[in-house]
Amino acid sequence: MAALKCRHMTAFVFALLLVTGTLAEECLGNQCQGQDETSLFQTKLDVSQRNQRAEKHTVSEQPPGPMDPARIIGSTTTITDKQAVAVSDMLDDCNEVHWDGDSVSEGSFAAALGVGDKPFIKKDMANQYAEGDLASPGRRAVAHCSVPNKDYCPKNGNPFQIMTDMQFILASADVTTRMEGMGWMDVLDTPIPARKYKGNSAQYLKLAAADLEAAPPKEVFWLYDDTRAPETYPQWVSLAEWYAYCDKYLYKIVNHAGEVIEPDTSKPPFSVTAKSMGWGDKVSTCQPMM
Repeated sequence: MAALKCRHMTAFVFALLLVTGTLAEECLGNQCQGQDETSLFQTKLDVSQRNQRAEKHTVSEQPPGPMDPARIIGSTTTITDKQAVAVSDMLDDCNEVHWDGDSVSEGSFAAALGVGDKPFIKKDMANQYAEGDLASPGRRAVAHCSVPNKDYCPKNGNPFQIMTDMQFILASADVTTRMEGMGWMDVLDTPIPARKYKGNSAQYLKLAAADLEAAPPKEVFWLYDDTRAPETYPQWVSLAEWYAYCDKYLYKIVNHAGEVIEPDTSKPPFSVTAKSMGWGDKVSTCQPMM
């Protein structure tokens, strides 16, 4: 237990040093004179949180709906039309939705933004989606991207948010705390040539955690891949997000048939633990928020 606590403290201290190192670079001259590292960290965090609160107050042009803000997640290749339309219909009363910046195209979870009777984003005649071209100006679909992947954010509409390095550092520390270990980074980043898995996916879990903090959702809609092979569960970013955060946020899981399913934590994939997936040392299943 002592060793486990030590590893968690090491991860937190490492994240703190990275953040305060970044702050030191930003506090050149006399503007931060007299502040120690902890004070610098708190000052920057306070400013960041104030900025995020200000942004939240200006995002929606309409009064918030019962699910505002909402978040959508899922696969970028295996989503069915029925699934996308079902989620779109569930978002009818929502005026603000956030997602991780993936292209709004058929087969992707983000397709839910461009279909149904009340789409967030317009669809053109070529069956592609004009990213950011809002079907209703009073509704907002906010894409979040990392700095290295900022070119993937929709460029034809606003708002979209480029997450900062500090947000990524804090998000990474939060995931490590929730997994009780840092194994998730290696598991998601290590390529598996036999399965044509390219790795380098830890960044997407960091982005998810940063997005959850930047715009805490009232509900997360997971367009769930119910054909996923068990051997791919450790590299399943959406599953890793759900496992880490299902006790903090409400996840509505929608299968390929467009049906809402209840996660059975006695059966896979919802019975996974961080330990069994190699993500960390946590041995308990996630108990979903009700």
